Amino acid sequence: MPIAWAMLFFSGSFSKEIFFEGFSNNLPPYIVQQAAFSLTLYNKPSGALMVIAVSLGLCAVFVALGSLVFAKKQAV
Repeated sequence: MPIAWAMLFFSGSFSKEIFFEGFSNNLPPYIVQQAAFSLTLYNKPSGALMVIAVSLGLCAVFVALGSLVFAKKQAV
């Protein structure tokens, strides 16, 4: 949880004045914010589609890992 709060803080989620060039623009919350803004303000879905694709990919990986761990615990 502290890592998530730090990423939100440095990505400008709490205040737009807190921005470190080269660091803040590579954080996941900043990327999601920019994709949401470009979708809602400029009607550009490319960033939002990329965020959705990455989220679905990570979800699939973690579901697979969770099912493997669960199956291994059931076998013991």
